[in-house]
Amino acid sequence: MKKTTEDYVRSVWTSVSRPAIAFGLAMLVGVWWGAFVLIGVERAANRHAIESDTSNLGRVFEHNVIRSLREIDKTLLYVRQTFINAPGSVDWSALIREAYTPSDITFQLAVIDANGRLVASDRGPQPPKPIDLSDREHFRVHAERPSDGLFISKPVLGRVSKQWSVQVTRRITAPNGSFAGVIVASLDPEHFASFYRSIELGAGGSVSLVGMDGVVRASGGAAVYPLGSLLDQPAIVDKLHKLRATTIHYRDQARHVDRIASMRWVDGYPLAVI
Repeated sequence: MKKTTEDYVRSVWTSVSRPAIAFGLAMLVGVWWGAFVLIGVERAANRHAIESDTSNLGRVFEHNVIRSLREIDKTLLYVRQTFINAPGSVDWSALIREAYTPSDITFQLAVIDANGRLVASDRGPQPPKPIDLSDREHFRVHAERPSDGLFISKPVLGRVSKQWSVQVTRRITAPNGSFAGVIVASLDPEHFASFYRSIELGAGGSVSLVGMDGVVRASGGAAVYPLGSLLDQPAIVDKLHKLRATTIHYRDQARHVDRIASMRWVDGYPLAVI
């Protein structure tokens, strides 16, 4: 059959267009693949930047906690050493007034005797009302354990101050080695929470101070945990008991979002910043 001019043109066009179409498709695939790779690179760089930022912020928060607790402990140790050096009975109320300087870290300094009764406080009437505190964790832990060490309680509502606080305490030991009571500084959780709020954490950023028991002592930012609540992130809790410091990616089950978290144990204290 004889080809017409139209058939000839169509044949030429087909032979030319097929490679052109193939080349165009290849170019399109190449562009999309390049974009996909670029997005992946940018995403990895962004993830690395977030990991670095959270890790650096963790160090800042850790140092803030250490500095605050050391300041509190200096007062506790001074009061306790004055008791040890005293030749006779100690006027606890006078000693408390001498040792305590109001600050934004603590709002109360007090002494509990060996029977669990409040015998001195810088708050309220002087001498203080005979309040029984023998059921408090920060009293029992020292009464039941002869070892010396700083104790940091879960958040409690003060029976004298009527404020929520974290009790930072030291055991008082009599010259004969027997238990003589507890010296207590009431740390204001708002001290840490306000500091956390002062840092630009971003729309989804947050920071929490928790104990080895997983209970939140202070929290600030977008995903704030209620004071005294139990940390409800299994991925974080699991790592807390295994590593001194780490950064992880996990799924926030409570808020249904993916997160990056850095956590650090506070050097010398049973606390972690997250």
